Amino acid sequence: MKVWCISFIALFAMLQLSHWLGQLTAPMPGLVMGGVLLSLLSNLDGLRQLRTKSPR
Repeated sequence: MKVWCISFIALFAMLQLSHWLGQLTAPMPGLVMGGVLLSLLSNLDGLRQLRTKSPR
């Protein structure tokens, strides 16, 4: 009986979460700026190496 109750509650929570996420929208410029920020942060070490290299 406990497994049935826990399964029912978990299924209900997943359905409510999917319904809530379906109504959530994000503006396109915000998504683009977020992507640019993530790419800069993920390549931060490479950018630092480019700045510290001495020109020949």
